[in-house]
Amino acid sequence: MALVRLIQNWDPWAGVRSTWNPWAQIRKLHDVVGNSDLGRFARAWRPLPPINVAQTNDAVVVAVELPGVKPEDLSLSITGNTLTLKGCRKPRADEKSATYHRRERTVGEFARSIELPEKVDSDKAVAEFDQGILTVRIPKSADAIPRHVTVKAC
Repeated sequence: MALVRLIQNWDPWAGVRSTWNPWAQIRKLHDVVGNSDLGRFARAWRPLPPINVAQTNDAVVVAVELPGVKPEDLSLSITGNTLTLKGCRKPRADEKSATYHRRERTVGEFARSIELPEKVDSDKAVAEFDQGILTVRIPKSADAIPRHVTVKAC
């Protein structure tokens, strides 16, 4: 009878539960990575600006969120079907002297290349910058625009 009670009350995880603390392991991993080359790389990494790519009947439209970036700090090029955006978000004067408790907006250079979904006519591309949104409209090349073909009866 004692053996039956022992088996019923037996907990296979009792030893693990008392010695393993997952939060302590996470803190230890954070300390190791944060002080390594990987941690320094992660702190130096700059997030890329978010991009939307849409397609209409006659053009490809790219919209990029770039708050705090001036148009003169941007460079845009189209080679084949690849659009490349380069730029620099400079710190404001009041940001340089401030003591931060949390900083999520990054400053520095960024570059982003995306492949466009259709063949485009890059010579006719138009870029506008309004309220922190860069909108690039690139007409599709003539052979990428769908054409309606009339079927004649015989």
